[in-house]
Amino acid sequence: LKVLAPVSLGVWDGGGADANWSTGANWDNDVAPTFPIGLTFTGAAGLLNTNDLTGKTVNGITFDAAAGAFVISGNAITNAGNIGFSGNPSAPVTQTINLAMDIGGANRIITTQTNGNIVFGGVISGTNTIFKNGPGTLTLAAVNTFTNPTVANVQVRGGTLKVGVNEAIPMAVNLNPVAGITSTLDLNGKIQTTSLTVAGAGGATASVSVIDSAGGGVLKLNDNVVVNAGAATSTMVSALLDLNGGIRTFT
Repeated sequence: LKVLAPVSLGVWDGGGADANWSTGANWDNDVAPTFPIGLTFTGAAGLLNTNDLTGKTVNGITFDAAAGAFVISGNAITNAGNIGFSGNPSAPVTQTINLAMDIGGANRIITTQTNGNIVFGGVISGTNTIFKNGPGTLTLAAVNTFTNPTVANVQVRGGTLKVGVNEAIPMAVNLNPVAGITSTLDLNGKIQTTSLTVAGAGGATASVSVIDSAGGGVLKLNDNVVVNAGAATSTMVSALLDLNGGIRTFT
C-alpha cells in the first residue's frame, strides 16, 4: 500500500502563521500549490496575503461567494485564466489584486457580480483583450500596458468599468449593450485618453453610458465615436469630452 503525499487544489484557507503563498498551512491539505494551477480564495482568514514566490503562472483566480475582502499583493504573476466570483456575495465586498499580472496573448474574462467588485492595483500587461462581464464594478487603478492592435482592448459587457488613475486604460474601450444591465465607463474624476465604440444588439432594456461620478474627469478622444448598437439601445455620454486636437466624427 502506497500512501500518497497530500496535494493542494489551490484553495486558500489562511491557516498559516503568516499570510505568504509559500506557507503550506495557508492552503488546503496544508500544502502549497504546485504551479501552474487555478487559485480559489475563500473564507475570512489571511485576507491580506502576499505572493512571496517568483516566476509563477496561475490558471485563473476565483473568489468564493462567501469570501471576505481579500487584498493580494507581492510578486508578479502570469495569469493563464479568467478572474471573478463563483457566485453573488450576500453583502457588498471588494476584492483587490495589487500584484502585477501578465495576461499573455489570450483574451481574459473578469467577472464582477451584484455585491461583488474587483480592483486591480497592479499593472496588467500582455497582448490581448480584457472582457469585463456582469454587474458590479471593475476598477483599473494602475497605468496598464496590455494592448490589442486589432480590436478594443477593453470590452465592457455589463456593470461598470471605473478609471482609478489617469490613463489606466492603454488603448480603446468598447461598451457592449447587455439586456437588463447598463454597461458604464466611469471616469471617476480622472483623465482617460481612448477611442469609444458601442457595439452589440442589447435590445430595449439595454443601455450604455459614460459618466464621471467624482467630477473633474475628462474623456480625451483619440479617434471617432461609433455606435453600432441596436436601435432600441440607449446611449448616453454625460462626462466632459475633449476632442484632443482632432476632428472627431460621431456615427
